[in-house]
Amino acid sequence: MPFSDELLAASGKALHLGHRFCAECGLKEGQMAWFEEALASGVLNDEDLDALLGLAAREGRLPGLEQLRDRGAPIATAESCPLQGALGRGHAKGAAWLVQHGAEVKGGGFLGTLDDPELGELRITTSTLGLATKLGDAALVTELLARGCDPAGDDLERAEDWVVIPPLGLASTPELVALLLKAGARADEEAIGPLLDADRADLVTAVLPAVPPELLGHFLVVALSNGKHRAAEALVRAGAKTDERFTSQIGELSLLETAIFKNDGPLTRALLESGVAIKRPKLFRPLTPEVREALEEFSVPLPPLKDLHHAVMPGTAADVKAVLAGGASPHKWVRYPVAAMAKSVPVLGAITMRPDQPEIALALLEAGGDPSLALFAAVLAGTLEVAQAAVAKGAKLDGVRPDGMTLLDHAAQEGHTEVARWLLEQGAPLDEKAAVLAVQSGQLETARLLLERHAAPGPVLSALATLGFPAALVEQAANVVRILHQELGGHGAALEDWRRLVHVAARLGHAGLLQSLAREGSLSDSHLGLPEIARERPLHTAIDGGHQEAVEALLRLGADPTGKLLVALRGAPQPGDLVLDTLARAMTDVLGEVPPGYTALPALHFAGMRGNDGILRALLAAGADRDARDSQGARAGDLAPTSTLRDLLRGA
Repeated sequence: MPFSDELLAASGKALHLGHRFCAECGLKEGQMAWFEEALASGVLNDEDLDALLGLAAREGRLPGLEQLRDRGAPIATAESCPLQGALGRGHAKGAAWLVQHGAEVKGGGFLGTLDDPELGELRITTSTLGLATKLGDAALVTELLARGCDPAGDDLERAEDWVVIPPLGLASTPELVALLLKAGARADEEAIGPLLDADRADLVTAVLPAVPPELLGHFLVVALSNGKHRAAEALVRAGAKTDERFTSQIGELSLLETAIFKNDGPLTRALLESGVAIKRPKLFRPLTPEVREALEEFSVPLPPLKDLHHAVMPGTAADVKAVLAGGASPHKWVRYPVAAMAKSVPVLGAITMRPDQPEIALALLEAGGDPSLALFAAVLAGTLEVAQAAVAKGAKLDGVRPDGMTLLDHAAQEGHTEVARWLLEQGAPLDEKAAVLAVQSGQLETARLLLERHAAPGPVLSALATLGFPAALVEQAANVVRILHQELGGHGAALEDWRRLVHVAARLGHAGLLQSLAREGSLSDSHLGLPEIARERPLHTAIDGGHQEAVEALLRLGADPTGKLLVALRGAPQPGDLVLDTLARAMTDVLGEVPPGYTALPALHFAGMRGNDGILRALLAAGADRDARDSQGARAGDLAPTSTLRDLLRGA
C-alpha cells in the first residue's frame, strides 16, 4: 500500500520523495505504524530500505531490523550508518545484532559541541569503538576490536573543526580501561583528559600504570585546575609530584593549601601521607572536621581566622561572632575574591549565599548589619526568621524597589508562602501584581493565599488562561480556579469570566472542576454563548491536551460534539500577525463565515489529527458524525495519522 501525502505530512519529519523516508527522521513512541506501512508498501527500492534501516537502528527496533534484513536491506553497505546510529542512541542489542550481520564498523559518531573562543564551535566526535565504549558494553567492545577497530580511535577520519575523543577517554569502568590498554590504546593527554573530567578515582587508578611517571604531576595540576579532586587524590597516591604550585582565584597556592582552601578532607590527607612539605598554610575559611583532623594529626600549624567573608562562607555563626569580636566591621568585607560580590555587604552575602544558616545573618544583624538590606534578601531567600529580625531592627515593609517590585511581589514570585503570609499579617500592601506574578511563576499555593486575601481576581484569571501546568501542579491550579470562581461571583459570574474559567479547567483536564463550574448542570454551547464556529472551545481544548476524562465530562455536561473550531491553515496569518488575524477572526464572529486561510474543524476531525483512540470513541458515542466535512471538504478519517484510526473513523 503506498503512503498517503497526509500520512507523511503528519509526521512532521518524513520526506516524501517517491515514497522515501528521510534518513534523518525519527520514530516516536506510538508511531511505529508509519514504519510498518513503509515495509508493507510495494514501492521500496534499495535507497528506501537503506533509510529505513537507519531509522530502525536509531530507534532500537530489533524486529524492524530483522524485517529489513529479510527484505534485502543493504546492511553491510548501508549509507545510513545503522551501527553508529544504534550506538549513538544507546541501543546495545541492536548494535550487537548489526555487528553480527556485517554492518560497517568504520566511522564514528557525534557527541556534542564545544565553543572555543578562537576556533568557534567545534564538534566532539569519537570512533565506532568509542561509541561502544561509552555504552559500557565490554562484549561489544571486544567484538569490535576483533573486527579490526583501532583501540586508539585512529580509524576515524578527522576534520579541522572536530575534537576527537579516543575510546579510552570514554571508558566507564576499570575493566574497559584495562581491556583497551591491553589492546593497544594510548594513555596520552587526549585520553587521560576525559578520564580526569569524570573525576573517578577508580578510572584514574586503572589507567595510571600506562602513564609516564613524569606526566603525573602535570595531570595533577590539570585535575585540580578543573576541580576534579577525586582524580587528584588518585594521582597523589600514585606518586605524582606534590611540589607544584597552583594558581587559584585568590593567588598562588601550594597543593596542600589548595586542598585546604577547597576543604577537601581526603585530598588533604593524601597529600600529607605523601610526604608533602609542611609549612604554615594560609587559613582561608573555617575547616571541616575531616580537614581539621588530618591537619592536627600531622601537626600542621594553623593561623587564626581573620576575614569575615571566610567566616560567612562556609563558616558558622560562632565563626562569624569570633571574627566580629576581633574587630571586623559588619558593614563591609575586608576583601572579597569574587568581583561581583566585592561591593556587596556581609549581611546580604550571608542571606543569599547561606540561606541554610540563618544564625549567621542574625549574628551580623545583632552586630549592626543593615536591616533594610537584610529584609529584602530574606524575603527573596524565604528566610522568615531573618526577615522578622530585620523588621525588629527597624526595617520598613512598604518599600518599593527601583523596578517597581514590593516585598510581597518578590515573596509571591519566589513562592515563599509563609513569608507572604507574614508580610500580609504585618500590614504589607497587597496590589494586583503579586498574585499575577505567583501564577506566572507557577507558585500556585502562594497565589491561592493572595486570592484568599482578596487579591484582584481578573488579572489572575487572565494570566492563568495563557499558561499550562505540569501534572504535579494541576490540583493546585484547580484550587486557584475554584477561588477565582468564588471571587468572581460563583455561578453569577459574568459570562466572559465564566467561559474563561471553563477553558482553564479544560486545559487542566480536570473533570471534577468542570462539573463544579457547570451552571444548572450544563456546559452546553448555548450556556457558554458559543457560536457554531468559535475561536475557542473547551471541548477542543481538552482534546488538544489528550484529557479523555475531561472530554467525557464535557460531553456529559452538554458540549456539542459537532461544534467547530477556527484553525489557521499553514501559511495563514498567525496570532503574531495581529491586524490580519484580528480581521479574519472578526469576520467569523460577525458573519459566521470561515475567512480565507482558515478552516473550521469539528471535534472529531480535531481529535482524529491528535490520534487519541479513547477520545475518538467517546466523541462517536456522543453522536459525532463520521461523514461530516470541515470547511476544506475533508472528513475526519482523511486526517488521522494511522491506518487503525482511519479505519475507526471510516467505520471499517
